[in-house]
Amino acid sequence: MSFFVNTLGSAVFVSLSLLLPAAQLTASPLDETFTAFSRCDASFFSSLHQHADAWAAHASLGGTGTISWIESKDRSDATNEVQLRGGPRIAGLPVTAYFDNASDLGVLGRYVAWGFTFDAPLDAVVKQLSPLIEHADRLQGDRGMQVRSEVRAGDQWLPTSNRGGIAAGSMLLERVLLMESSDGRTRVGCSLQGAVDADVMALLRPDVPVADRPQPQAAGRRLEDVPVSKAVVDGVDNPLLAPRFTSLTYRYRIKGKPASTTPTTITMVADNGLLKITEDYTSFTMQRLSKANLFQLASMRDAGMTLQTRSLKQDLPATWTPGNRFRAETTMVFYPERGTSKPLSTELSCVIGERFPAREVSASLSGDAIRLECKVDGDRSVRAFIEDLGIAVALESHGKYGSSLYDIIDFEVVR
Repeated sequence: MSFFVNTLGSAVFVSLSLLLPAAQLTASPLDETFTAFSRCDASFFSSLHQHADAWAAHASLGGTGTISWIESKDRSDATNEVQLRGGPRIAGLPVTAYFDNASDLGVLGRYVAWGFTFDAPLDAVVKQLSPLIEHADRLQGDRGMQVRSEVRAGDQWLPTSNRGGIAAGSMLLERVLLMESSDGRTRVGCSLQGAVDADVMALLRPDVPVADRPQPQAAGRRLEDVPVSKAVVDGVDNPLLAPRFTSLTYRYRIKGKPASTTPTTITMVADNGLLKITEDYTSFTMQRLSKANLFQLASMRDAGMTLQTRSLKQDLPATWTPGNRFRAETTMVFYPERGTSKPLSTELSCVIGERFPAREVSASLSGDAIRLECKVDGDRSVRAFIEDLGIAVALESHGKYGSSLYDIIDFEVVR
């Protein structure tokens, strides 16, 4: 009788074991940590601490209290990653690197991403990692990726369909587990997107120092409050670029768009040789402090993301001679400056073209316009410098996302 009972018990155990995922039977410390990672919350850092001995063979760890983290140089660098040593494997797959990135896109939202790079194709990674991933049944295929998306509602995370690359903005908080191909390998990462604030970071990313967590935007910020250095202003002090009006407004519509399309409105106000420019795109508004609508000194989008020009070097010729070139190198920083942001550098290069009647830009204009063919970091544009006003007006743009021709539909100037 006892033999029967024991044999039956063994049979039941064997039968149950066949029903369990392989990961539960053979989970290594690294596998267990990956399961915690797949939740995209603080439990990943607790698991790193619990299994610190196993992970220390593959990466340098930092830690405090009951959490540990993989040390990296600078998460504000989009290429920030740590090469793992010792050939670690998760679910039998080789893991080559850990990445940790953060960026602030102003009104488009803040983005924090962390995860692993596997030396294996996407289909193999999805198949072998799925048993380790919590809520793997909610992964959705999208443009060659596998995505599990959630949105924050009160104190809950609610499953949602993938938003297909639409920016989360500053009001919505999303949490995403993303698996995507990258140069023959597969990146598996968590991403916090949109309304990421200091409280969210403390809850989900306790490894990030308090000083590096997002700071609240200053209320009522104005472009006028952004300081511009005298050296930058003096660097663009050129008689060719002096404004010759008090204010002006013009509208344009992209050629080929229906006549019912709301045009973009541009307003410029001259102020001590500089231009205060407002660009109304209906869905959002840009404000800029500029010289001749060629060189930007500061910008602000919807009282949110603000950039301050730190340095500007240009070599504008003394006359508008056809065939001559001029260049400008601009370095901008977020304002107020953030510990997790890097300076943004752009390079403008223009070839001066022939003169033509300014009335070809708009019938209300007089005098000459000068054709400028310009490049900014690889994107091309054609601009008309209206000599009678001292400003440049965009006529065409050509970039990696397509080309646009602009139809100036009216132009009103106050002298």
